[in-house]
Amino acid sequence: MHARDDWPPVVDLIERVVGEDDLLPSVVATVRTMVQEIAALPSADIAGHTRALLAAATRALAARRGPTEAELSFVEELAVTRARQGVSIESVLAAVHVAERAIWSRARELAAGAGVAPERLLDA
Repeated sequence: MHARDDWPPVVDLIERVVGEDDLLPSVVATVRTMVQEIAALPSADIAGHTRALLAAATRALAARRGPTEAELSFVEELAVTRARQGVSIESVLAAVHVAERAIWSRARELAAGAGVAPERLLDA
């Protein structure tokens, strides 16, 4: 078990990753390339939803908790919005997973330099 005081570097790392100027455009481009149904949507629309999901995930991570019901309802609303746009739930989930992998990949790249051990990052 890890001490409570070794969590702040993880939170700092995630905030650093989320704050990178090129992260969102890179994630949006990756999602649009890998999920065909999402490619037709405007980049700004994808970026806005990705930004909101990142903010919710960062809050949950900082508090060392899972997402709240309100945070999960945002995902449900996103799915409804996408369904109205003709995008299947499978594509929505695929886009979320592609974005998640890209973000965690960036976090893994920066973890050692931020003093976050691999097993600690895995805990996150």
